[in-house]
Amino acid sequence: MRRVQPTENLPVIVLQSRRSFSFLLRLPRIGLAAVFLVSGAIKVLDPTAFLLQVRAYDLLPDPGPGILSLLLPWLEVFAGASLFLRPLQGGACLLLGALLLLFSAALASAWSRGLEIACGCFGAVPVASFPLHILLNAILFACSLFAFRQWRLRPRRQVQNS
Repeated sequence: MRRVQPTENLPVIVLQSRRSFSFLLRLPRIGLAAVFLVSGAIKVLDPTAFLLQVRAYDLLPDPGPGILSLLLPWLEVFAGASLFLRPLQGGACLLLGALLLLFSAALASAWSRGLEIACGCFGAVPVASFPLHILLNAILFACSLFAFRQWRLRPRRQVQNS
């Protein structure tokens, strides 16, 4: 059996692999943030089109769709941006997870009623498969849970009182 001699490069390699692994653990959070920043921005830029998509679900009486079409895009943008701010990450993960469950329920409702409408996720996107959208929401929901778990496990900096 040959004995391996430690070299000076070994700690650097270990450090680089830890950084790479750390980045991989952040990918679900970054991806979730990107999805909600983009989808929210598209809706903010064209609130009228989003209003028509919300009304097509036929779930809320007036003025519900109008209020929702004005507030929801900004909530998505704020929550997506909050995923990059350490103190707000936990709340943003929970909020986005709840929104994804709500979106999936609305999609399932439209699917069960036989509606052929655009989902409203990214503006005026052609009608797509409801099961595919629900699956994508489930994947994003899993990302929000994973990001929340990572936020909970990461040690917080201690504030020192002088």
